[in-house]
Amino acid sequence: MFALILLGRAYQLQVIHYEENAERLDRMRLRRDLVPALRGNIYDRQGTLLANTSFRRVVDLEATFRGVYGRERTELIQSVANQCGVTEIEVRDAMNKAIDLPLRADLPSANINLSVKYLFTRNYTFQGSLSHLVGYVNRESEGIAGIEYALNHWLSGEPGQYRIEVDSRTRKLTQRWIQKPKSGKSLTLSVHYEFQKAIEEIAKPLENPYTIIVSNPKTGEILSLVSSPFYESTRMVQPFTQSEWDQLQNDPDRIFLNRAIQMRYNPGSLIKPWVTLCSMDQSSAFFQTTVVNRETCKGSFPVLTTFGETVHYRDWIDTGHGEVNLFLALQKSCNTFFYTLGSQLGIEKMYDFSTVSRLTASSGIELPNEVSGIFPSADWKKNTLKERWYYGDTLLTAIGQSYVQLTPLEMCKLFELIANEGMLARTTLLKNGGNPPTKVLDYPKGYWTYFKEALGAVVSRPGGTAYSVFTGTPYAKDLAGKTGTAETGVEGVYHSWFACFYPKADPVVTILVFVERGGYGSATAAPLARQVFEAYQKYSFE
Repeated sequence: MFALILLGRAYQLQVIHYEENAERLDRMRLRRDLVPALRGNIYDRQGTLLANTSFRRVVDLEATFRGVYGRERTELIQSVANQCGVTEIEVRDAMNKAIDLPLRADLPSANINLSVKYLFTRNYTFQGSLSHLVGYVNRESEGIAGIEYALNHWLSGEPGQYRIEVDSRTRKLTQRWIQKPKSGKSLTLSVHYEFQKAIEEIAKPLENPYTIIVSNPKTGEILSLVSSPFYESTRMVQPFTQSEWDQLQNDPDRIFLNRAIQMRYNPGSLIKPWVTLCSMDQSSAFFQTTVVNRETCKGSFPVLTTFGETVHYRDWIDTGHGEVNLFLALQKSCNTFFYTLGSQLGIEKMYDFSTVSRLTASSGIELPNEVSGIFPSADWKKNTLKERWYYGDTLLTAIGQSYVQLTPLEMCKLFELIANEGMLARTTLLKNGGNPPTKVLDYPKGYWTYFKEALGAVVSRPGGTAYSVFTGTPYAKDLAGKTGTAETGVEGVYHSWFACFYPKADPVVTILVFVERGGYGSATAAPLARQVFEAYQKYSFE
């Protein structure tokens, strides 16, 4: 009877469950090991190497000597010493300290009995604000920030696989490739590293945070993007103690914040060209009336409230600008003219046009965590702040104050749109990575010519808010721009803006300068833009 039970059990194991047991044994005998791929390089537009990966093979001593004793252990120690180029004493010492030993670089392959690990190091060959664009990787060589994160799938490649046969002690018997690793693809950025460094040097005297963006409006390529303060990519791939990491995270300067795409600010008078575009988007009769209309600026715009009181909305010059039209209002940045124009348009038309003009649309830049600006409306205020919309809100919106808040990159895109006469290209950090610009706004050529001449007068004609900055320069007659001074909520403290493009007729470069709490746009941002433009002229961007 007992023999029959044994026979039945043997039949069950060998016949009925044969395939199941064979598969289980195969899984125990065979395993797969992943071999990481080499990460792609990153270059600037001139071919300067910005990031690459080096690797080394090390012997995992704990795994190598697991279950190995006696003479076999002694022979394996000799093999490790030979393949690592060290003495047997050094091998034993490393085993006692539980550290790994690097394989000799001149050996293409290692003893099959050695458990080999691949250790990768990401090397960043640059310093400075480019860290906000390039980013960094973690210990597993995965992108954590910047383009390293946004295009991680492109840079990381595909890992390889070994099929390994082991014995009952999990010792390797054979190994063969199932798939060899495929290195990641390299990237060439649109950014010019030496130009970026030159901008940092120009802005070195600044004590406040700032953003400077230089782009090609025809292609959407970013030629330089400096956001300060910044972290260093080289530091981010080095080991941290917990206290060091906490200190970085809590840095009052917020060094991980890319202000160009992650901070919103009141644009101040830099919004006035956009309000002009909005008037162009109305009927031809409306815009032509706006062009020919003249009004006298006395330094304030009086508004009678429902309580019978008169509130005066100020111009930035207390005595006023005298008689102005649209051309002069742009040239001299007259607030009262734009109070009038904003009230004629109304907040709903301006809000609708913010969508039409893609003012707050995503730029397309290959960076994570880009935020969208805020262009308010009556419904927005009601839903967000639980408050009603007032006439005064409309007036302040028309001069870039109140609730309208935009990122520096959004303001740069606005001037690209004007430079291209209604065409707009997707922003890119990749050289030749952009698409042809698409038509966003379609107005008569004469409108654009008039508009660009008015912005040109800002820098090239007496009375222009940036005239004193650019007077005497050989290029001023071909430059178009606009200053901006935005209130911060603190009396006498202003954000400083300036944006421009060159040349007016067929622009190839757009420059945006923003300085937090930097004062008047004509006093801080515009002089910086002049230095940046003159530096731009010294470099090749082919």
